[in-house]
Amino acid sequence: MTQPVKEKDIRALRTALVCVGLSGVFLALFVVLAGGKSWVIPPVCMLVGAGVVLMGMFRRLSAGVSRPMRIFIYWLLSALLVLELMVPLNYAGAKRQLTFDWTEGNIRSLSDWTVKVLSRVEKPLRVTTFFVHSEQGAIFNVVRDLLEQYRRVCPSIVIEHVDPSRDTDRMTTLQKQMNIEDVSEMASVVFQYGDARRDVPIWKLMPRQMPGQAPEETNPTQAAFYGEEEFTAAILEVTEKNRKGLYFTTNHGELSIDKELADAASELRRNNYAVVKFAGLAEGVPDNCTVLLIVGPEERAQFTDKEQAEVARHLARGGKLFFAVSGGGPMGLEPMLGDFGIYVGRNVIIDTSTGRATPLVPAYPVGNHDVVSNLREYAIVFNYARSVEAMPPQPGMMGQNYRQAVNLLQTGKNCWAESDVEALIRDRSASFDPKVDKAGPLGVAAAYEQSARLPYGQEIPKDMPRTRIVAVGCSDFMVGRTASLFYGNLQFFFNAVNWLAEQEELISIPPKRFDYRPLDEMKGASETLIFWLTTVAMPAFFLILGGVIWLVRRGS
Repeated sequence: MTQPVKEKDIRALRTALVCVGLSGVFLALFVVLAGGKSWVIPPVCMLVGAGVVLMGMFRRLSAGVSRPMRIFIYWLLSALLVLELMVPLNYAGAKRQLTFDWTEGNIRSLSDWTVKVLSRVEKPLRVTTFFVHSEQGAIFNVVRDLLEQYRRVCPSIVIEHVDPSRDTDRMTTLQKQMNIEDVSEMASVVFQYGDARRDVPIWKLMPRQMPGQAPEETNPTQAAFYGEEEFTAAILEVTEKNRKGLYFTTNHGELSIDKELADAASELRRNNYAVVKFAGLAEGVPDNCTVLLIVGPEERAQFTDKEQAEVARHLARGGKLFFAVSGGGPMGLEPMLGDFGIYVGRNVIIDTSTGRATPLVPAYPVGNHDVVSNLREYAIVFNYARSVEAMPPQPGMMGQNYRQAVNLLQTGKNCWAESDVEALIRDRSASFDPKVDKAGPLGVAAAYEQSARLPYGQEIPKDMPRTRIVAVGCSDFMVGRTASLFYGNLQFFFNAVNWLAEQEELISIPPKRFDYRPLDEMKGASETLIFWLTTVAMPAFFLILGGVIWLVRRGS
């Protein structure tokens, strides 16, 4: 004889039917709101869910179910609930991905400028990596994860990973297509966009030396990863058609882009700039000159009145100027820079912070200007620098806010500006004279940007170019041993050029930092905390939880 179904079992079955049915309806709506374009899955989920809800609404259907059938229905409802949860959630997750970056160095995030550059990619962008996984597996994993972030933002990116030691057939094919000569040294990432191509070698992604450190100070537990900076610059180079021109003057004994500035010029070309030698300053600055660079002119090669007038005309029409000159005498452009609120001294800065007088001077960022915003933790050192400072506004001066410069870098307090330059060069010695020498801190770099309003209050149209100037009291800070030892020197130069060229977004891509923290090297409080958590606290928690459950069941 069949036992009658209890009322509580009927209510439990009806409740289960209604809950499972409503979950199907709501999850179908969730798929629609998540952006699903399929016209099959949401309607099916809604119909099945509505049918299950109707079954639960009628008491007779639940009351007439036997116990074995009720167990089967519970099992069926559980399976249906799992399907309702897994299928729509996976479908919605495939359509809308939500990620969070909890890493200390934000190594799982792309900068706003990178996202902006990727938005310009219209055609397929092919990215091919060449890494020997058995030898370069660590950096390959980081590169692969970073490229996946690029592809997540830009679906037009097509990525292929090739291991030259394993994928020999594919490597042979690519070697012919890409004109690769030496396969053994092919450890790089190649970007191809139409006919344009850019190779990023492995040594540029993660150098052993940290920014701002000398080789003897390198910490083996830290590394800086320049992947995003290099990859975004490569994409910008292969996708951009119009290259901004950087004109380096050459007829005043300046540093040459073929010799002293060769490395810096090569890096600027990789960042999609057209680097040009320019000797016709007296004939006028070309219209396609984005930034005019005067780096290290000799003292005896004075700028003529005609050349000074052409530089002033270039700035008057919204041009950009980078002027770098080491300590010494007059150059001829000082009055013009003074019109823009930048004072260029005729001196050599001497530093005594190391206990002896030396022309090797450390410089520190001032304020939050775009040029120095990401240089707080990097060392910058100038040699034989002169003071270059923003002039304070004079009371009653017309348009004093219109032509107001700002300091970018300054020295420490243990410095002075030696005015007797000839004696310093002749005797190799210097002493501070409070009557003629100025004590530190001293400015060594300044910047000027034209205000958005004219002196009389008229607003400048947004499409009209605005004058920008960066003046530095040292001309060779980005070359030689000083630049190789101090990463901040090069970064300051590239930041200045990017700001002058109105490419401020390139400044906002700092290197990602990795800290190597093995567990077997933990000491102190961290080691004690991990020991108590894993060895004592976690086992004790489960023992206490098991005892509580046993006492509850025994009491019932």
